[in-house]
Formats: sequence, structure tokens, C-alpha cells
Amino acid sequence: MKKEISEAAKTARNDYYKQLRRSMTPEKKQKQREYTNQWRKKNPDKVRQYSVNYWERKANELKSSDKPLPV
Repeated sequence: MKKEISEAAKTARNDYYKQLRRSMTPEKKQKQREYTNQWRKKNPDKVRQYSVNYWERKANELKSSDKPLPV
């Protein structure tokens, strides 16, 4: 069963990552980028599956909310 994250938790997570990105030095950003790229090269199936999951979730959100597509 998939557990949904609360709005408060989403806000806290978003604030945490915003602060983290602001505090990263260019060297840390470069190292993080390199690590992420290496991980993606080693795990193409996971990257593909995460992408499919993301777009399926987005499609369901748009379908259920009746919002117009963002352009």
C-alpha cells in the first residue's frame, strides 16, 4: 500500500531542499551532479521506471483535479 505524504511534510521537505540547494558551494554542486549522472548510467532501468511512475502520477493528478494543462 502506498502512503501519501501530508501537506505539512511536503512543505517541510521542500523548504529543506531549498535551503540545501542555497547552501551548496559550486564544488559540492559539481560533485553531486557527477554522482547523480554516474548513478543514472549504472541504473537506466530504475531511471526509466521512476520517470514512468512520475508521469503516471501526474496524469492521474491532472485527470482527478480537472485543472487545465499548464502551458
